[in-house]
Amino acid sequence: MESLNSRQIEICEQMDLPTNIDELTSAQKKSLIRIEELLQYLDQKYNTTFHYVGYYEKSTLECEKLEAYSDELNEYHYTTMTVENDGSYNDNYKDVFGGCILEIEAADFLNSNTDSEFKVFALECRYDGETIPETINDFSNVTSLTINIIVKGKDKENKLHSYAEKIIEWYKSNNIYGYVNFIMVSDDYFDSVTDFNISSVKIDDNTDISLSCDISIDGQTRIY
Repeated sequence: MESLNSRQIEICEQMDLPTNIDELTSAQKKSLIRIEELLQYLDQKYNTTFHYVGYYEKSTLECEKLEAYSDELNEYHYTTMTVENDGSYNDNYKDVFGGCILEIEAADFLNSNTDSEFKVFALECRYDGETIPETINDFSNVTSLTINIIVKGKDKENKLHSYAEKIIEWYKSNNIYGYVNFIMVSDDYFDSVTDFNISSVKIDDNTDISLSCDISIDGQTRIY
């Protein structure tokens, strides 16, 4: 490697490494070359540009892994790519992309069919389709979805059950299954909840975890 490309320079800046190739160690150069190989594989496979989030070399317990996000999404919605022991590559880009579509669709459905405001965050999506989903119509009962739903206003306890019934209706109408957790928050706190801090949302004066529901693959449901 005689010089760094723009993506490698960005990676060096993220990792607080020198951006002058002559100042990098042999091990650092080796890692940058390997990361670029894996990123180029994802670029070509999905016809977009991926950006580095994290890289983990193979160990006695773990496979080699790359975390990266595409131009189509953002850093929160990153893809994990694994290099298996036989040298093959596996990634979950379809799952991540599918989760983004479904969280938008679920939020639009709730905001259009109830009298409250909602934000939806996909925690996990497992999509078994052959190609990357493009619309809600691409999903089926082989898709599972786990979501957190943020509800604006803590005075709506008596309406949560009806909201749960609505989201169950949405799951069933789209032939998907999974787990839903409703979290009520104060009006001021609602605006501050984003992709990047949803994992830190906890029970406090502004927040109350209120209700959950399961939608099983056979259509059985449970609200609790």
